[in-house]
Amino acid sequence: MPRRPSPAGMSFAGALILEGFGNWHHISNVANMFKSGKRRSYLLLAIGVVVLATIAWQFYKYRLVHRKIDDTVSTKTKGLYRIYYDKLSLDEVAGALHVKNIEIAPDTSVYHQMILDKHDPPVLLRLTVPALDILGVKTSKALLKKEIEGAKVEIAGATIEIFTDRSRKDTAAYNPAGDITKQLLGKLLQIKVDTVLITHANVVVRDIHTGGEIVSSKDVSFLFSDVLIDSTTGKDSSRILFAKGLDISCDKIALPLKNKRYRLDIGGLRFTSHDDALSVHQVRIIPQLPENEFAYSFPVQKDRYDFLLEDISLQHIDRESLWRKELVAEAMTIRKSSFKVYRDLSRPPDTASKVGKYPQQLLMRLPFPVNIRRLIFEHAFIEYKERNAKSDSAGRLQFFDANATLTNVTNRKRDIMRDNKCVLKFKASLLNKTPVDARVVMENSLLKGISAPSMLRR
Repeated sequence: MPRRPSPAGMSFAGALILEGFGNWHHISNVANMFKSGKRRSYLLLAIGVVVLATIAWQFYKYRLVHRKIDDTVSTKTKGLYRIYYDKLSLDEVAGALHVKNIEIAPDTSVYHQMILDKHDPPVLLRLTVPALDILGVKTSKALLKKEIEGAKVEIAGATIEIFTDRSRKDTAAYNPAGDITKQLLGKLLQIKVDTVLITHANVVVRDIHTGGEIVSSKDVSFLFSDVLIDSTTGKDSSRILFAKGLDISCDKIALPLKNKRYRLDIGGLRFTSHDDALSVHQVRIIPQLPENEFAYSFPVQKDRYDFLLEDISLQHIDRESLWRKELVAEAMTIRKSSFKVYRDLSRPPDTASKVGKYPQQLLMRLPFPVNIRRLIFEHAFIEYKERNAKSDSAGRLQFFDANATLTNVTNRKRDIMRDNKCVLKFKASLLNKTPVDARVVMENSLLKGISAPSMLRR
């Protein structure tokens, strides 16, 4: 740095001091700049350490949470059911838990031991789920309180198989919720979810011994609301399968019939728990042979049935009775229907007794208890067609726009002991010309077959 010129009249010492001051000022500026840069470096270093620590903690916390949840969920118990799955992953930031290829199935060793001990249940379940997503997961509760809490569970394409022993009478009293609860919880104290949505599921009921299909339904959807699984909810009668609310919709139900001359189609089923109502779009009993072929498929005269029921609704169903395999409802309404019966009198007459084949007797022989206080038919069409053996022609007896109400439709013994009369009120237009108004009283007797019905025409 060039030396500054000494001012006139300034001593050497004064000039030296002035020069020294100038140099010191320069050195101070450099030192201050160095110290400021050093502070900035320390600051940047500190920020970097914090960022790295945060990333490391998030990664470690994710591994910790994942491991804790995985350990908690996958814990095996000594109960009847076991849970298997391929992969469990958690997006802790989004609060989403994803599980692939889940199977809830009976433990065969436990089940066989229960058979030997004569404590085997009459109903078994198997659930297969390709993928399950839980949204809105609160991981802190899973770690600290041993609880899984989420906002929504989504399941698509599940297969639900129900194995039942039809030879046992205790199937109605058995509720599998207790056994499933034990396995679902594992180490958890509670599982709580706002809604569970299951779409495009297949439900199959099978014989527990042969595995043969009893009934199946396709494209079934379930919407569970306010789901709570803990040690007490399995016995809570106000819940259905752990949920306060349940909506079910089903596109089609296939029910194989022993009589291969008919096919039964059930479509458009929907159940809502908030009003305990069941609606069915359509039920059809379809003969598989034309009238003439059907008549000649029997050695004697037989009626051929062709039934169609549309827009069916059951109101105020008793949910608790369903677990006991009982159908109890305040009313059942069928808003449109068609009943066609055909008989060929050219065939040899059927000499078998008709006792036990009247409507109320068939009701008594149903394999499950029924109590419907009012059964209502609206806008029905009824046709009886008969082929005459001599003329080789057919005549028809038809009722148009028939409306009927049956009260006290039941086969339960306690209800019959209280009131054993089933009353039919019927109105229609005979051949679409003559009005008909009738009242028929039928006796549901536990001892006798049928009482003589009384019919009044007004």
